[in-house]
Formats: sequence, structure tokens, C-alpha cells
Amino acid sequence: MSANAKNALLSGDPDLAVALALEAVKVKEPPLEATTTLKEIAFAPGTRTVIGDISSGVFHAIFSPDGRFILSGDGKGDVQLWDTRTGEEIRQLGTHVYEDLSETIVVGLAFYPDGQIAISAGGDDVRFWDIYTGKEIRRINLLEPTAAIHTGMSTASFTPDGRRMFWGSWDGSIHLLDLVNGREIFKAQGHSNRVNRVAISFDGRLALSGGDGPSTLSEGQTIKLWDLETGQELREFIVGGEGKKDVYGVAFSPDNHQVAASTLNGIISIWNIDTGLVIQQFRGVRKWVHIVFQSRRKNACRIKFR
Repeated sequence: MSANAKNALLSGDPDLAVALALEAVKVKEPPLEATTTLKEIAFAPGTRTVIGDISSGVFHAIFSPDGRFILSGDGKGDVQLWDTRTGEEIRQLGTHVYEDLSETIVVGLAFYPDGQIAISAGGDDVRFWDIYTGKEIRRINLLEPTAAIHTGMSTASFTPDGRRMFWGSWDGSIHLLDLVNGREIFKAQGHSNRVNRVAISFDGRLALSGGDGPSTLSEGQTIKLWDLETGQELREFIVGGEGKKDVYGVAFSPDNHQVAASTLNGIISIWNIDTGLVIQQFRGVRKWVHIVFQSRRKNACRIKFR
């Protein structure tokens, strides 16, 4: 694994190199070669900044539109703003908790297009932050009658204009929320178990959702495609194979012609969005993975290991 990481770096793919190097040190007592390789790659040319040390784990991180800041959300509900030039924390914006004050994770982040306002989702609410003052501007409580009665957010994604949020719940339902007036646009019982991951297309018209796998290991797992204008389910994409099929990554290609998903049984699938047919599958992938389509080539799918 360490050798593959070095080869990836030499081939001009630092993202893959870092992913492989991180995998190489996940064993209980990583060999010296693995830890040395990780250090070499982390500080190799092309790495601009090393950002902080968040002990509770980073669950989400995004760049501001101008690239000056990184907004992160962790496993304890903390939302933090970082300087991309120095790697230093600018401020902690706040902490999401459930209504009973129990700990939660941050399930979604976004910036408004002008970059001045950040949005975070976690627990039972959505919060809006002025990134220059750190003050909370507004909060939408999802337990209010005007929003939705549910069992808590498990994942969330935002439209590019920051006006709507598509989110999934622990009870398997999916929702579209109007962030301008705080009202729910539609709700559907998308999955029988918890929704693990959602994504919105680059044009803001479509969404994907995927959840925990079915109770029967031989049963297929379903990823669903939604029309955000009508609230209608457009198509299902099926992941086969044996073993646990919990979905841990879903993504759209930039041209909206392909979708991808990763499942816990080690399968990454890419489908044609119009026909629903599988274009390609990768098997034998270890651990959880998040998927991001690479914009430089329309048919490239970059795999991010976690």
C-alpha cells in the first residue's frame, strides 16, 4: 500500500496518494515505512496547508467560494471556520445538539454563493452564520410544526444557491426544506431504514438518497433518484452482491448523465442516469468510501477513502 501511495504521488495524483497512505497506517501497529510515507506525502509539493487537529473526527468540510476559508463539522456537533492560508482556526461558530441536549454530528454544510453566510445542519436544526462576525443569524428548528416532525437528521445536502436543503432522517424518510421561509416543500418515505447519504445534482434539479442495507443480506440495495421540483421518485438503482449494503457515498457526474454509489459490501457502482443500467462496478473495496466525480473529465470518478 505504501509503494502504491508513492507511485500515485509520482504519477501526479496527490489525492489518491494521500488516500492510499492513510489506508496503509490504519492497522494496529503500522510499519515505519507506512508512517514515513504518509509524512512525505502530506508535506510534498502541492500540499498547501495542514488544517488543525480535530479529535472527534471531521464529518464534513467545504471551501468557501473564494477559497479563503474552510468550514468543517465534526462528530460532536461543532462547526468551525479555518484559514486556508495559515491552517489556523478562525473561530468556532457553534455546536449542534439534539432537543434533549444529547450529542450529535454535523450532517451537512454549505456557503451562500457570495461566501458571506455559512449554513450548517445537525441534530434538530439548521443554522445560518455570519462568517466574519461568527454570529448566528438565524435558526430553523425542524421540530416546529411549520417544518417537519421526524426522528432527527442523519444526512443533508444543499442546492447550489443555498435556498433549499434535501435531507434524510433516521426513520428512512427524505425531505426538501425551503430555507427562505423554513417550510417543508415535500416529504416521502424514501427508505425502510436510516438514510445514510444524500446528494444534489450540480444544477439543483435532482437528488439521490441511499440508506442502511436491507435486513436480508442477499436482497438488493436501492439508491433512489428524486425530482426536486415535483418531489417525485424518478428511478431506482440497485446494488447487488452479498453482505452488508449500507450506502456510504452517492454522487452525480457534472453533466448529470451518470450517478455513483458506494456500499459497505465493497462495491462501487456507476449507472447511466437515463437508462438505469450499470456502466461499471468496482469490487473488493475495503472500508467506507465517499465518492466525488472529477470535473476535469466527465467520465472520471474519484474515490475518497474514509
